[in-house]
Amino acid sequence: MLRRVFARLAAAEHAECCPSNPARAEQQAAERELDQRLALLEFSYKEVLDATKHQDDKINRLLTTVAFLTAAALALAGLQGGRPLAATFRVDGRYTLPLALIGLGGFLAGVTVTVIMLLASTTTPLTLPGRTNSVTPNIRYVPGPRKSQSYFNEISETALPGWHYKWRAKVSDPSPDVATLRREHNDSLVRETHNLAVRTQYKYQRSNEAVAVLAFALLSFVLAAILILVAASRQPPNPASGTLPPPLTLNLTVRAILAGIFFGYCVLQLLATQRDKPPTVIERAYPARRFGVPVPFWRGCYVLVGSLIVPELLLLPSESAPWRMVLALATPGLAWLVLGLALPRYSESEEADQRTAAQAVMDPQIALPAKASAEDQRKRNAAVRKAWLAALVIAGCYAALGAVAAGSTGHRELLGLIGAYAAGLLFAASAIWQLTRKNRRLVKEFRQTVIEAQAPPAAKS
Repeated sequence: MLRRVFARLAAAEHAECCPSNPARAEQQAAERELDQRLALLEFSYKEVLDATKHQDDKINRLLTTVAFLTAAALALAGLQGGRPLAATFRVDGRYTLPLALIGLGGFLAGVTVTVIMLLASTTTPLTLPGRTNSVTPNIRYVPGPRKSQSYFNEISETALPGWHYKWRAKVSDPSPDVATLRREHNDSLVRETHNLAVRTQYKYQRSNEAVAVLAFALLSFVLAAILILVAASRQPPNPASGTLPPPLTLNLTVRAILAGIFFGYCVLQLLATQRDKPPTVIERAYPARRFGVPVPFWRGCYVLVGSLIVPELLLLPSESAPWRMVLALATPGLAWLVLGLALPRYSESEEADQRTAAQAVMDPQIALPAKASAEDQRKRNAAVRKAWLAALVIAGCYAALGAVAAGSTGHRELLGLIGAYAAGLLFAASAIWQLTRKNRRLVKEFRQTVIEAQAPPAAKS
C-alpha cells in the first residue's frame, strides 16, 4: 500500500517537473520567465524607492539647516537691541546705506526661496504620468477595479468590496487566477517604477536649485554678520536717548574684510563647479596637458585668478589711478584666458595614455570600449567653446564694470559693492541654468533617438 502511494507521489512530481504535454511545458516556461521579470522589476522599484527616500532625507536635512541659520540670523539681528543692524555706512562719501540690513534682507529672501523650492519638491503630485496619455501602454487589469496593486493613491480610490473582489480566492471562473494577477503586477510595476523615477528626478533637480539659492543666502548671512559686528564695535555702547548714531565709514579695513569674504566664497563656488564629476585615479595620474602643464594646474590657477575679480572691485578705491584701470581690465581677461586652458577639451594624448594604463592593469582578454569617434570629439569641443564664449560675456561685463568704477570719482565704492554682491546672484543663476540646460540636452537626445529609430534601414546601415 505504501509502495503504491510513494509511486503515485513520484509520478506526480515527475509529471510536474517534466510534463509530457508541450502546452503545459510552454506555460510553465512562460510563468518562470514572468517570475524572473517580476524579480528584476521589484529590484528596480526598490532601488528607485531608496533613491527618493534618500532625496527626502537630504531635503529634511536642508530644512533643518535653514531653520538653525534663520534662528542664528535673528539672534544676531537682536544684538544690542538691534542698533548695529540699523547702522548706516557712508559709501563714496555721499550715500548712507544700511548695509547690514540689506545683507540680512538678502539672506531672508534667499532662505524663503530655498524653503519654497524644498517644499515644492516634497509635494510633487502623486499621479501616474501619462495616466490619460495615449502613448502610455495599457495595463492588463484583472476583472474588478482597474487600479494598481501597490500604488496607495489608487488603492485608496477603490471601494473595499471591489478591492476584495480583485484579490479573492478562485472559487468561480470570473475571479482572477494567480498568473493573471502576476501579469497585472508586472505591468503596474513597469509604470510605477518609471513614475517614481520621474518624481525622484524632480526632487533631485529642485533640491539642487534650492542649494544654489541657499549658497547665496549664506553669503548674505556672512556679510550681514560681519557688518553687524563692525557696527557693534564702533558704535557707543550707551547712545544718547532719541539720537541716531552717525554713519560709519567704509574704510579700507572693512572693505578688506568684505573682499576676503567674497574671495573665499568665489573659491568655494568655483571649486564646487569642478567637482561635479570627480576624476578617477587614472584621470589624475594621466591628465591632459596644455603647453606641457597638466590641466589640473590650470584649473587651480583659474580658481585663484577668477576669485580675485570680485575682491578687486572692492579694493579699487585704495589703489592708485593707473593701477585701478589696469587691474580692472586685466583680472577678468586673465581669468578668461586661464579658463580656456582649464576647460576639458578632447585630447588624443590623454586618451591614449589612459587606455594604455587601463590595459596594463586589467585582464588582457577584456576589450576596452572603442575610442571616441570624430563626431564625439567635435561635440565635446563644441560644448567647451560655448562655455568659453559664455564666460567671455561674464568677463566682459565685469571688465566694463571695473573700468567704469576705476574711472568714476563719485560712485567707485557703490559700483564695487554692487558688482561684488551680484557675484552671489550670478553663481546661483549659473547653477540653475546648468540644471535646466541638462533637461534641454536630454530632450534633444531623445528627439535624436526618435529620428534615428524612424530612419529607413538603409540609412541606419
